[in-house]
This record gives sequence, structure tokens and C-alpha cells, in this order.
Amino acid sequence: MWRVKVCGLTKWSDAVASANEEADACGWIFEPSSPRFVGAKPWYLIRSLGGVSMVGVMGEYRAGLSVDILRLIQIVQAFGCDQRIGKSWMPVFRPRTDMEVEEWLAETRGWDWCLLDPFHAGMAGGTGETVNWELAARFVEEFSGKVILAGGLGPENVRQAIRVVKPFGVDASSRLEVSPGVKDLDKVGEYVREAWAGLIEVHGRSQQDLWDEAAVFRNGW
Repeated sequence: MWRVKVCGLTKWSDAVASANEEADACGWIFEPSSPRFVGAKPWYLIRSLGGVSMVGVMGEYRAGLSVDILRLIQIVQAFGCDQRIGKSWMPVFRPRTDMEVEEWLAETRGWDWCLLDPFHAGMAGGTGETVNWELAARFVEEFSGKVILAGGLGPENVRQAIRVVKPFGVDASSRLEVSPGVKDLDKVGEYVREAWAGLIEVHGRSQQDLWDEAAVFRNGW
């Protein structure tokens, strides 16, 4: 699993830069409706970066996932729970704005993990919008598993989001960009540093300990 993910990558050089800044996960979009879709690009350049997780973001799950794509990634991020395709699975949950926290908990009952992302009709992420952090904090406190917070996070707000919500980890994309899929590496670096600072502050442990814990969960799947 991960603590600090940079998502929506389309360039290998941006992935390398993210890893050098100590992000522990890189996300690649395989959903054709996304402007960050890498399926028509040289996705075969995606490869291992040491201890950094390669995450394939699938949007809506489709049965015909390429074996070549699955070989390149360690974690599938998609709607619903594990589809039993032989990969670690990060289910995405996007609560509607009219839902109460009790409904959030009911819909995710039995999940070990959850990527919490804001709901937007007709869009599958990358909107730059945030979830309600106060509701998210209640969800994190009562959810039986661990939560990755996503949605509208960037260098200017990720530390505060972590202080309020207290998630296991965070995920950012659109607020780190020059244009869809092309990262502003200064923003990436600042986001990663701010995220680690927030996680260290909230969880009261060193960056190495937090990184190691995420690696244990990841390797244990």
C-alpha cells in the first residue's frame, strides 16, 4: 500500500522525479475517458522504481484487462472490491453529497481499504474538488479498515487535510499539473514534502516507519 501517491502520470520522467522526491506510489490511468489516459501512449515504459508502487487506475472495472498491463503494475485501483485478478486491489469509494457518514460506512462494510474520492456526476476523478473533510474524519474514525484520502489535494492544502482527516495516506493528481498528465515538478516536490510532514505529525512516527508499514501491507497482499 502507499502513504504518498502522485497520480495521473503520463511521462516516465515525471514518475522518476516523483520517486526521487520520496513519493511511495505512482498512478497511471487506464480509463479511456480520462484526459490522462495512457493506453494510447507508450505505457510499456512503466516499470519498477525500487520500493515505489506502480498503481493502475482502471476507473470502471472491465473484464478484458491486458495481461501486459497487469504485469507492469502492483496495485489495481478501481470501483468495488477485489475482482480476483491476482493483483492487490484498492477499492474506490465516492460518496454522493447527500449521503450521511452512516451510509458511507454501510456501503464500505467489510472493506480492508478504501480510497475516498469526491463524487462528481459523469467524471471518474481528477476534478480538483475535495471531499468534505469533517465527514471524512468521522468516516476514518469509524471505518474498520484504512483510508487513502484523495480529491483536490496539493501542496497548499495536503498537510491541513491530513491534520483534519487523519488518513493512512494521500493521493493527488490535478493540482500538481501544468496540463492534464504533465506534472509541475516543483509542485510535486512540495506536495510530497508537505504530505510526509503531515503524516509524521498526525501519526507520531518517523517517515521510515510509516513507509515500512505501508510496504508491509503491500507485500502481504
